[in-house]
Amino acid sequence: MTTDAGREVASRAVILAASHTAALGLLDGAGVITGLAPTADTAVDIVTLVIDDARLDSAPRGSGVLVGSPRPGSAKALTHSTAKWPWLAAEAGPGRHVLRLSYSGGSAQQDDETGARALADASAILGMPLRPERVLGHHRTRWEQAPSHALIGRASHDREIDGPPGLVVTGAWVAGTGLASVIPHARAAAARAVERLDGAGASTTAGAPGNDTTTHEGPEVRSPR
Repeated sequence: MTTDAGREVASRAVILAASHTAALGLLDGAGVITGLAPTADTAVDIVTLVIDDARLDSAPRGSGVLVGSPRPGSAKALTHSTAKWPWLAAEAGPGRHVLRLSYSGGSAQQDDETGARALADASAILGMPLRPERVLGHHRTRWEQAPSHALIGRASHDREIDGPPGLVVTGAWVAGTGLASVIPHARAAAARAVERLDGAGASTTAGAPGNDTTTHEGPEVRSPR
């Protein structure tokens, strides 16, 4: 493997963890035939609100809401982060809440109207008027979401990847979106990589002194030596 800086790294196993477009590009560059064509990722805008409002202590909509048929430009989901994650509630303190609203990519702009629109959407979804003067701050983040397996029509991508021994692939485009899908798949991929290492002692020597993990900047590729 050669990094962007031109450094050559020899490895007995490679875990390829990247977006599906980046992963397919790397696999194609390595001569791995996948039989898959790149599909455009879906952009998602996340607007985070931090608000002081003790009325939200009761978590009126639980940990979150999915909007069935959102109006164009309005939020398609809300996560009440401080209701979902006890550690975050402890960090925020009494009466302070973190709300995350999801928008289709490109519909939420980082401008003076972003916070006002997110607050209006949160008020509608939560069923209570949230006051602007109680908002401590807001921030928009855009990220690329892997395409749904249902939209692509495949139950599992990695079954179609015929790569060299020691290469395993993980990521949302393989596992499916959501932490409940991604984390178990990533752990299973790491276990497969260990199983494929040469030698009976590979699983124990991987953590021994002199056996480090090299990270390729950009699409993440980690190769235990």
